[in-house]
Amino acid sequence: MNRIHPRLLVTALLVLAAVLRLWDLVGLPPGFSADELAHIRIAEAIKSGEVSVYYQVGDGQTRAVLFGVLNAFVTNLVGDGLLGYRLLPVWSGLLWLALTYALGRRLFGAPLALATLAILAVTLRPVLLARTVTAETLVPLYTTLTLWWLTRAFNLRREVTFRVPHTLPFALLAALFGVSGYLHYSALLLGPLGFAFFLHLWLTGQPLSRRVWSMWVFVVVLATIVALPYLISTLRDPQMSEAYTWWRERPSGVTGGIDGLLRAIGAIVWQGDARVTANVPERALLGPVLALLLILGVVAASRRWRDPRYALLLLTLACGVLADAWVGREVNFSAHLLALPAVYLLVGVGLRSLWQWL
Repeated sequence: MNRIHPRLLVTALLVLAAVLRLWDLVGLPPGFSADELAHIRIAEAIKSGEVSVYYQVGDGQTRAVLFGVLNAFVTNLVGDGLLGYRLLPVWSGLLWLALTYALGRRLFGAPLALATLAILAVTLRPVLLARTVTAETLVPLYTTLTLWWLTRAFNLRREVTFRVPHTLPFALLAALFGVSGYLHYSALLLGPLGFAFFLHLWLTGQPLSRRVWSMWVFVVVLATIVALPYLISTLRDPQMSEAYTWWRERPSGVTGGIDGLLRAIGAIVWQGDARVTANVPERALLGPVLALLLILGVVAASRRWRDPRYALLLLTLACGVLADAWVGREVNFSAHLLALPAVYLLVGVGLRSLWQWL
């Protein structure tokens, strides 16, 4: 029975999440926003044979190819329209929940993973992401998948245990790092995140094989090969690339950077995105209760920063917050997508810490 109950709870939570994401999917939100229409035009261009690394559809913004390719494939199978174009976001949103549960259970155990899954199933931002036909819907899933393979590559569960590194996890990590540029500008930080986590393992004296260094050389070489079309297109016309966003939206001096950091933190805990297509206006990512649990989780993780499990979450959160602080002049939920898996897992850490204290 002990093995049956968690499966029943997981199934029930995933069914609840599916109901919230599928309910009136054709009618809510009504029609497509301008950003969604741009991604739909890209998918239609791909169907007609116009394949490129970047696309511009007349609104002055550049968008990468990966989401368009996947959406073109899905709509060829199920049809287009209001329903067909929204199925890929729904599927990716549900897969993100399932993978987050698997990652949380691997690192912290089933109770914390179930609590995180329950929060993800009913929170506003994940539900809206799963109903939005943009590349942003894939970033949390892509980030969680990268974190999952990082834990597999270094044999990380409750602790790092010694094991001669296997080639497959590092090869998949290299592919994920290399493909990240084809998805969204925020995903470009996944490669530096992976290397920072490896440095943390090395500096804190975790039991690593000497072959890990050669495996990282392998990762860099393979990721570069995968990203070669992206790199060539970026060097050929830098202003056309999504990477140019980092330069165009850079903060104006130290004061701008500090303001951006406060704005990024505020977007999570007290003031959210004002766009009606991405948020209930001005609502923070987390409500007051979840925000307090997040703060408690960050404090608990910071006290255990030498533990690779908590370090991985803190590094992921830092990458997402710094990206949000760097990009834009207003609160923008599109910039901190990389932090979402860590945010909700840290809420689970805070809830477990509170439960243990009580």
